[in-house]
Amino acid sequence: MRTLIGFDGSEHALRAVEFLCRHPHILGDRAEVTVVFVASPTPLRVVVALGGEVMSPLPVEAERAAQPALAMLRKAGVEPSLTELTGDPGLEISQLARDGNYDLVVMGSHGYGLLNRALLGSAVNRLLAHCTAPVLIVR
Repeated sequence: MRTLIGFDGSEHALRAVEFLCRHPHILGDRAEVTVVFVASPTPLRVVVALGGEVMSPLPVEAERAAQPALAMLRKAGVEPSLTELTGDPGLEISQLARDGNYDLVVMGSHGYGLLNRALLGSAVNRLLAHCTAPVLIVR
């Protein structure tokens, strides 16, 4: 089974990886797992909300951010690959899932409230709206 894991380095994303490692039957016997890290530019609505001033985010190295997830999967007997993309995480992950013919997409949910979702949007909501593969959301 080909599984795509959206990983942003957060504790919520790590929780999703832990869930998969505790339930290896989800991945199947010949698991192909890709961890995808999507660097996202600051949304325009956030720029406007901040009065047009945007603080430059610190560059995040996908390899370093994903290291805990990669190590956890290896310890569980899975040899994952890592892919780095730039753009809207929900849209980029759904496109990769479609183009790569993945069987399952897994993401952790931050569980933001309504105000944060309105300002920041929700990668999970966009993923669910656009992804053609089955999606497992772990909270």
